[in-house]
Amino acid sequence: MTLRQFSKRWFKLGHTLQVAAFASFIGSQTTLAQYVPDSASNQPIWQSEEPEPESGADWSDHDLDGLPAWYESWLGTDPVLYDTDYDGINDGDEVATTGTNPLSWDTDGNGQSDLTDFYTANPPTEPEGSTSTDEPLAPDSDGISDSTEATEGTDPTTVDTDGDGLTDGEETNIFNTDPNNPNSLSSQYTDWHMVDLTDTDGGGVPDRIEQYHGLNIYDANDDVNGDLDGDGVSNTESYENGTDLDANINENYDRDGDGMTDVWEVSYGLNPDDAGDASGDPDGDDANNLEEYQRGTNPFVSDYTPPEEEEEETIINEEPEEINLTYEETTEEPEVEEETTTSDEGWTEADTWDLIGLGLIVAGILTGGAATTAGMVIMMASSVALGNNWASRHGPIP
Repeated sequence: MTLRQFSKRWFKLGHTLQVAAFASFIGSQTTLAQYVPDSASNQPIWQSEEPEPESGADWSDHDLDGLPAWYESWLGTDPVLYDTDYDGINDGDEVATTGTNPLSWDTDGNGQSDLTDFYTANPPTEPEGSTSTDEPLAPDSDGISDSTEATEGTDPTTVDTDGDGLTDGEETNIFNTDPNNPNSLSSQYTDWHMVDLTDTDGGGVPDRIEQYHGLNIYDANDDVNGDLDGDGVSNTESYENGTDLDANINENYDRDGDGMTDVWEVSYGLNPDDAGDASGDPDGDDANNLEEYQRGTNPFVSDYTPPEEEEEETIINEEPEEINLTYEETTEEPEVEEETTTSDEGWTEADTWDLIGLGLIVAGILTGGAATTAGMVIMMASSVALGNNWASRHGPIP
């Protein structure tokens, strides 16, 4: 069951009565709670004189029991223990299925565990045509099944076949190393030395393994005090012992390994020893039993409506709009900006050469030399240049 489906499941099971019942169990603890469930919608309501955290209620489910952390805080159960009272029924099932106290191993005080009482009142029956397809984990509890061990060629009675410090399950499921070769990543160092074993929260379980099991890499509490499979051994101890963190969850709570707890299956008349019933759909609503369990709905009541698929808008034969470009014809010639090289006084280059020519003529006359001829040539050339310059700007000289 996902966190957001938790609300729907509770509402359908009569949340108002459940809240009233559990309030009597936990007594004064409700006064200490900062978030409490609303009796109508089951949504968290902040009740404290202190300001509400900006992050809001904690909807994480560290122990995967189906109850969000804020609710377990109000209820008094441990948010990192799958089964707080170790009675064989996980906290989520006690709240939503059996109606027993998740803080008491023996809710009715008759000397028997709640699980024993449940099976006494609800003996499991095996449906006709049962076809069990469960795949038990190997006896070494390293996190992979017998068939996988056979495929990988590992020893089903040893947690670490190649002796490199990583269990066969860790090498196969998490680090993708060779469980039969201690030096599959380096000829000098064992795989244990080569893989990333960063432990951000310092709780004793590496981040990669926490992430694989859905734990919080920033919370050491779910390592040291958490017990993912409810076998009484903490997650840190399980890791140090070389066993998978949830190696015993099938044995204790879901013995056919189909993803649905035994208690939930028995409560709806399914077979806890037949993994094949996970794909069944007795109410014909297109949601199989496993999906009904995950959604918190009744597998025998057709109450699931698949989400409507949005139709994609298709545009057919739609031509682009025409773009009309208009322009005006003109016969006017563009104006050409006059360019004239002048000094600050308006003096042109032709004037300069005229002055030089005139000087040479005067010098020639005074001396009777050839300078007179040179001066006349310069003045004539200057006049021609001046005329060409005029013509280029104003047209031919009239």
